Amino acid sequence: HNSLRFYADLYQPACNLIKGDKSPNYYMLPQEQIRFIYNIMPDVKIIFMLRNPIDRAWSHAMMNLVKLPQRSFESVSREAFLNHFVRTQPKGDYFTALNNWRAIFPTENIMVGFYEQIRQAPFKLLEATFTHIGAPLNVNWDSFSVAQKINRGPGQSMDPFYRATLTEMFTDEIKALETEFGAQVSHWLQQ
Repeated sequence: HNSLRFYADLYQPACNLIKGDKSPNYYMLPQEQIRFIYNIMPDVKIIFMLRNPIDRAWSHAMMNLVKLPQRSFESVSREAFLNHFVRTQPKGDYFTALNNWRAIFPTENIMVGFYEQIRQAPFKLLEATFTHIGAPLNVNWDSFSVAQKINRGPGQSMDPFYRATLTEMFTDEIKALETEFGAQVSHWLQQ
């Protein structure tokens, strides 16, 4: 983790600039740390990008077990995949994470977007994000390389056994999210 000094320097006012930071780990912070952030920056804008937790867990496992160690998919044992899924399951607990942030920050400070929007409606997502953080919308939208794939995984399709395992692990989570987000997440169980 970075020091408080690092973050204080990061958010020093800058001539008409909107500053921010991103991390896939912020959403998992405990309420005490979220409250600390709120006490320092009560007007901060928070953006949650939710991805099907089944796909997220598969992608994470492929990155950590195959791509980064430069191994073949076939060389990774079923046990290694299952252990990774169990160890990283809390990263798919979006419902609790959202509720932790909502318990501290006002609703208007929190935007929820969906991974599918990056492919299906990237400019609409960018516009919503700009609006949320208070950035001007009079930009050259063509300057954004929305078709570029970043940090592409190995591309291995999910084995039916692993899909069934992950579906069982995340069904309750997806159903909890479905109560709020409806069709935006209900299809996650039908893939």
